[in-house]
Amino acid sequence: MQPLVNSGSSASDELVNEVDRRAHHNALERRRRHHIKDSFATLRAMLPTSMEPRASRASILNATASYIMTLNTIIAALKSENEKTEGHIRHIEVLCKSICCFVFSSSLSVVVVAFQFNRLKRVYPTPWSLC
Repeated sequence: MQPLVNSGSSASDELVNEVDRRAHHNALERRRRHHIKDSFATLRAMLPTSMEPRASRASILNATASYIMTLNTIIAALKSENEKTEGHIRHIEVLCKSICCFVFSSSLSVVVVAFQFNRLKRVYPTPWSLC
């Protein structure tokens, strides 16, 4: 409950305080809107497809969501390919170790080692493309 007696500030002081408070609030709101506008411009610029400079915020958000889903699909495919490649590498390492152990444990000729290496190249042609 407010006191009935004015606490020393005049009506004009209260009006000035109210105007200052509203001006400050308006300035903060302008900065906030400017920041949002700049953020949408940055987001629009990051999209691979060209969008109109006056594209709506909803269209920018939809395009961004679509692009993120595309990137997630690409990431999943690359992870799967990476796992396959790592499996091939592990298998090749096992084959190489077994060939080396076999060569050192017996007196194999160079022809047999070359045959094993060519067999390895046929099974996994990609890693040996430089050989």
